[in-house]
Amino acid sequence: IETSDQPGNMAQIAIRDSGCGIEQQHIARVFDPFFTTGKVSGTGLGLSVSYGIVRRYGGDICVRSTVGEGSVFEVLLPALPVGERVPVLT
Repeated sequence: IETSDQPGNMAQIAIRDSGCGIEQQHIARVFDPFFTTGKVSGTGLGLSVSYGIVRRYGGDICVRSTVGEGSVFEVLLPALPVGERVPVLT
C-alpha cells in the first residue's frame, strides 16, 4: 500500500499485489455489478460497491494488471484539511 499527494488537492492510495493478475479481456468489466470470472466463492459485488463509494465522494478508482505478475488498484480521493471530517452522504 502506498499513498501520495496528487495535483488538484487529491490523495492517491495504491494497493498492489503479486497475485495471478487479471486477464486484459476482464479489465474493463471488473467494476461491473455481479461480474465474476466463475470462481466458486464471491458475488461479484465487492469492486462494484467500492467503485460506487469512491465515486460518490468525488474520487476515482482504476486498475492496472499483468497476468502472472499481479495488479495495482489506484484510488484517488479529494484530500481534506487536517482535522476536517469526511461528510456523510445520504
